[in-house]
Amino acid sequence: MRTQKLCTSNEFQSVEIVKCERLEEPIPPKYKQKLPISAAKKKDLLSLCRSGVIPRAYHDFYKTLLSNAAVKDILPEPDEE
Repeated sequence: MRTQKLCTSNEFQSVEIVKCERLEEPIPPKYKQKLPISAAKKKDLLSLCRSGVIPRAYHDFYKTLLSNAAVKDILPEPDEE
């Protein structure tokens, strides 16, 4: 068992850490093929590659992403508390 001090108080809280066991059976893939991203998103990612924001080691990954103009670039709704 591990004890961790909370940042907001002077009291301690005990946290039990349990090791998870691995599944015996592999999880099947959700999709049979890679899903495309929007053409606008790929354009922005490639722009980040050209400007050096994305390291050169990852450029091939981004260049080979499938894109489609019909795919809408929809952001998830933000979590509100």
